[in-house]
Parts: sequence; C-alpha cells; structure tokens
Amino acid sequence: MRDRHILGMEVTAPENRPALAAAVELLRGAEGIGLFGIGAPAILAD
Repeated sequence: MRDRHILGMEVTAPENRPALAAAVELLRGAEGIGLFGIGAPAILAD
C-alpha cells in the first residue's frame, strides 16, 4: 500500500505537491479520519 502512495506522489504535478503535503500534515493531527466513496473512489475509501 505504501508503494502506491509513493507512486501517487511521484506522478503528481510538482506544483500540487506542497498542497498534498499540507493536507497530510492536517490529517496527522486528526483523532480519526472517515472516508466515503461510490464506484471507483470506493476502492480508495476501502
């Protein structure tokens, strides 16, 4: 699973990387994280 996340960061446009890093930092402080998806995004939420 970790490899998929690394690949996702590698293929992300360089100008988007700071925003993704900031989002991860916000999530690190969360007590819990809920995800929801329908169709293809359901795989990510799983």
